[in-house]
Amino acid sequence: MKMFRLRDMLMIAIIVSAVGYTYTAKHRTDTTLEEIAKVEREIKKRKTAIDILETDWALMTQPNRLQSHLRTFESQLPLEPARPDQYGRVGQLPLRPLEEPSEAGLDEALAILGRDNLSHDAVTTGSIPEASGR
Repeated sequence: MKMFRLRDMLMIAIIVSAVGYTYTAKHRTDTTLEEIAKVEREIKKRKTAIDILETDWALMTQPNRLQSHLRTFESQLPLEPARPDQYGRVGQLPLRPLEEPSEAGLDEALAILGRDNLSHDAVTTGSIPEASGR
């Protein structure tokens, strides 16, 4: 009879622990779903704000509106239409270098700029204090 009671107690303990685990898992799931809903609401709110800002931008940059502002502030804004000779041509762009710059090239550039020959490891930027003893 003792064996029966021990087995019963063991089964009750297993059932109680399973119920506890199920409750905990459900609670975590509900919490996660609430967080997801909160993030989705925030995303929707930000998308709405972006849509409003894009609409605002479209209204602010309408050519008629800009032209009326140009006429209003003509004395303060000496603007004139762009001429074709103000634009460059693709052929005027410098060619891209074929190889990566070398250390010698960097040293040469520093010399041209009038700076000493600095090693990259010794350059102090000031963003991180240098530790003593290094």
